[in-house]
Amino acid sequence: MKNLGFGGDDHAIREAVKTVAFHSLDKYTAEEVVGAGLAVKALLDDFRKTHADQVPTYTSSGGLLDLQPRTFAVNDFELALHLDANGHPAMATLQSNGPPPLMAYLATATLGQDSLSTGALESALQYAIRSLTFGLAAKDHWNTQLQSELTRQTELASHGRKFKGRKPEAEGPLTKVIRKYLKRHGGQNPAQVWTALFSAQPEGMTFCESRKLGRYIEFDQRTKAGKIKNSDYKNFANIVYRLRKKLK
Repeated sequence: MKNLGFGGDDHAIREAVKTVAFHSLDKYTAEEVVGAGLAVKALLDDFRKTHADQVPTYTSSGGLLDLQPRTFAVNDFELALHLDANGHPAMATLQSNGPPPLMAYLATATLGQDSLSTGALESALQYAIRSLTFGLAAKDHWNTQLQSELTRQTELASHGRKFKGRKPEAEGPLTKVIRKYLKRHGGQNPAQVWTALFSAQPEGMTFCESRKLGRYIEFDQRTKAGKIKNSDYKNFANIVYRLRKKLK
């Protein structure tokens, strides 16, 4: 079970199984759950006594000190799975009345510290994880929807359209305004350009002057430019110097 992150900690596995079982049985009463759980326990004990030859077994290849293969009976939970899968009459009766018998068995069996062997706990955890489905219809729905959306977004990303950011060579609205002005007044410095644009107040932006904040530009939130952060005077001046060099 190390691949599931529990290592050899029986307590951690028991608590995980218990949590899933309790969650699966929350609509039933304690009386119903305990009754079904004890009924499964009694069925397992009786089956081992009266049908010992029908209890499934597995063969171990042996260890370092035991070179001969050995045969073992399956643990209690695997026996419960076997009886359920093969439609044992008593198990079928429990299935048709009250809470799911295997979950009820796990809920009651995990209450005691020594009620389930390590092997049974490991088998129970795998079963509990598989039982976490919330319905085949819902599962199929989400599987289809998520797969479709994953394909869509992957295709968009591959075509460079997932994030429609500005291309490196593209100019923002402020740069365009300054460029247009410098084409007619190429020799002016940043202060002169600022004065002219402050007076003109180009569409989509407001040139501001404040004693506390100094000079800065606000972009109109109703325009495409409004998606851009406000610009300070230092950035404005840098744009002017850069464009003056390009336009020479």
